[in-house]
Amino acid sequence: MFPFPSAANLPLASLRIETPELLFTRDVTFAVPEVSGEGICERTLGHAVIYRIGVDGKSEARLEIPVEKQIRSRELILLIRNEDSPPLAITGISGEQRLIPSVARSYAVPLAQDDKPLALSFADLRDKTTLLYFNHVEPGMGVYSVLARVTSAGTFHWPATQAVPMYDSRFSGVSAASEVHAIGE
Repeated sequence: MFPFPSAANLPLASLRIETPELLFTRDVTFAVPEVSGEGICERTLGHAVIYRIGVDGKSEARLEIPVEKQIRSRELILLIRNEDSPPLAITGISGEQRLIPSVARSYAVPLAQDDKPLALSFADLRDKTTLLYFNHVEPGMGVYSVLARVTSAGTFHWPATQAVPMYDSRFSGVSAASEVHAIGE
């Protein structure tokens, strides 16, 4: 199993396998553990082939496994099929995570004429909370949009947003909570 270094629910772009082997080809399956009515099972997310070959002094390798999925678990299972070959020596596995703000850049809520957009400095994205940090905020009202995605129809509670300066507790702000109604197609 490949443990995620930070948190679950992050989009994973790819995995890179590190091996000292000079000549090999292996089929790789990646999956996540999932709890079902019968216990814990594996849900397959995809397959890939990794290889390193050499012909006439030229070598070619494909050690990166494209994933491009949001992994909803803190663990990722990699099954490397050796078949009749000796076990592949693995010296490292690294993952490239896709940043969630890149999704938000493709969709933006239109601003009203007098809105002043806030420039995001840092985002701490977690399973139950999202903390947004703004290093510079002009006096008055500022606007920042957050894109939320629901994967099923239903009514969802959108909690109140809180704004608190980091070093000055004299000021704060709270928005109203609301409900989001998602309907099926």
